[in-house]
Amino acid sequence: MCHSGGLLQCHNTSCNPTTESCQLQDGEYECHPLGNGICSVSGDPHYITFDKRTHHYMGSCSYTLTKLCNVSSGLPHFTVHTQNEHRGSNKKVSYVRAVVINVNGITVILGKGHTVQVNGTAVVPPVTSIRGVKIYLSGKFVVLETSFNLRVRFDGNHHADVTLPTSYNGLLCGMCG
Repeated sequence: MCHSGGLLQCHNTSCNPTTESCQLQDGEYECHPLGNGICSVSGDPHYITFDKRTHHYMGSCSYTLTKLCNVSSGLPHFTVHTQNEHRGSNKKVSYVRAVVINVNGITVILGKGHTVQVNGTAVVPPVTSIRGVKIYLSGKFVVLETSFNLRVRFDGNHHADVTLPTSYNGLLCGMCG
């Protein structure tokens, strides 16, 4: 910070790397909230990645939707998998059957018909703050949110999406990146 007489005063400060970035605004560096990226999978399944690319994959196994691949980044580690299945007699297309999230030492399964399991035990949303994770209903979705702003939504039928802060850009791998 500049003062009269040309004196410069410095302050040690740091931004929370999971929720903020240091940006120059009005001549001063300040911490500002990060933006978010979103990846979605829907239908039979169509994937729209964090970088807005579209691809289609009709497999009926379990797939890594996204996970932190650069574990030395200092950001919280997590994985998000989808379990896909064929429905009816058409074996050429598949749909999301469940979304499995591993985060903060717990495993959460968001299943068909809004069923939810935490570490193998069925729970009924809302579930508040299990190791920084909350699970609740919002419209047609079951939503999982973490303290580091990972958000996973599943409609219990065929649509799921993952939202993450842009601090994860370039550090992810899986179907979404």
